[in-house]
Amino acid sequence: SDLYPDKGYRFEPVSEAELDRQRRVSFTNKYSFSILVPMYETKPEFARAMINSVLIQTYPDWELILADASKSNLVQDTVASYTDKRIRYYRLAGNGGISENTNAALGLATGDYIGLLDHDDFLTPDALFEMASCLKKAENDGKSVAFVYSDEDKCDSWAKWIRGMKADVQKLKEEEARMALRRKRMETTISKAEDTM
Repeated sequence: SDLYPDKGYRFEPVSEAELDRQRRVSFTNKYSFSILVPMYETKPEFARAMINSVLIQTYPDWELILADASKSNLVQDTVASYTDKRIRYYRLAGNGGISENTNAALGLATGDYIGLLDHDDFLTPDALFEMASCLKKAENDGKSVAFVYSDEDKCDSWAKWIRGMKADVQKLKEEEARMALRRKRMETTISKAEDTM
């Protein structure tokens, strides 16, 4: 892309092989992320692109908090098609603007770290993995981290970039099934541990 010709920067999507490698990485310390999204009359195609970009993250420990201040049910109807429990939808009583609506979402967050995402933006599939990796490196170096920052990439067409992510419904369903199986195994292990106490 020629979006930053003066900086010599060109966005290159992460390879499928690297994404697969990231999915297999196990962090000894889990860092949970609360991704806050203030929403207002968001077009379904933008809402789906944003939500799907979070669902395909290679780092699984997140919650997506959607604070909807819409007058209509447009956003609610779009979000209703998702079953992942990490997606938390809240209908706000009124529209206080982006700052107030984001603060409402912040009050609902349970993660160790907060991420901000606009309702018509999306994350690259490795975004949270890179944040968790940065936190792990800092921890290994004996540093305490209050926040991490990542810049944004501009794109000429969200649809063009989304196609490049190869985020089809089947992959999302497979990943959701794998996560459900992991949760079930963890619950069984915890239950067995509690029984022996």
